[in-house]
Amino acid sequence: MKMLDEEQMQETLPPSFSIRREWTASLYAEKTKSYFFTMTNSLLTRKDGLVYNGNNSSGKKFFRKLLSFINRDKRGERMKLQDLASVRSGLVLSRKQAKEPSEYRYPLINLRCIQQEGTIQLKEADIYEAKEPLKEEYLSQSGDIIVRLTAPYTAVLIDETTSGMVVSSNFVVIRVEDKSLLPEYLFWLLNTEKIKRIIYENATSNMLGAVNARFLADFELALLSVEDQRKISQFNLLAKRERQLLRMLADEKEKYYAGVLNQAYKRAKKGK
Repeated sequence: MKMLDEEQMQETLPPSFSIRREWTASLYAEKTKSYFFTMTNSLLTRKDGLVYNGNNSSGKKFFRKLLSFINRDKRGERMKLQDLASVRSGLVLSRKQAKEPSEYRYPLINLRCIQQEGTIQLKEADIYEAKEPLKEEYLSQSGDIIVRLTAPYTAVLIDETTSGMVVSSNFVVIRVEDKSLLPEYLFWLLNTEKIKRIIYENATSNMLGAVNARFLADFELALLSVEDQRKISQFNLLAKRERQLLRMLADEKEKYYAGVLNQAYKRAKKGK
């Protein structure tokens, strides 16, 4: 790559710009953030690149760090979900399904897997045989949120135990891409009664009452601070874990009570 000295830089860039550190500080004070963001991106994508202190890569790092530093705070803003995450429908199974037994076998998330409390029952999963290896975009990844497109529109959060599963077109896959939104918080939010009611009101009028992926992509939410999101999501996950343990305890007690009653019945029969 051809290196430019400072004099050549001045000829290349508009007069109001310089690569000196003093210029960076004064520009931040005088220009709006959006204007600086646009101009910096333009400089970083020029054919010959931007040279800072004779080193192109360090120049890029310098400006990227500065952009990160002045990145606007999104707290309190109402933003569309598609601006913070990728939102797409799951795989239409017939497109990739093998017509005969295949070596490419994947666990499949179906409607039976989705529990009302927002968990996946793995023992209910089917096996999907594909005609070719599936791309990662068709498989669940840790941190993804899977939402039923039909009532009750339950959202589930994918973790290590449920990653690598095929997600069918009965669901929409939300993959958060912006650090200002935590997947765990979005998981809680989508399962609140208020949000489910909004989804229900915007569902189609057919018998299934399905909602489409476009509605979720255009869904607006007010961003809390990351710290507040973390507090809410941690409490929600702890509460869900407690409820799961209580259900497991209740199931074990039911088995215990049934065993005691059966033993009592047998003893009573023998006594007769």
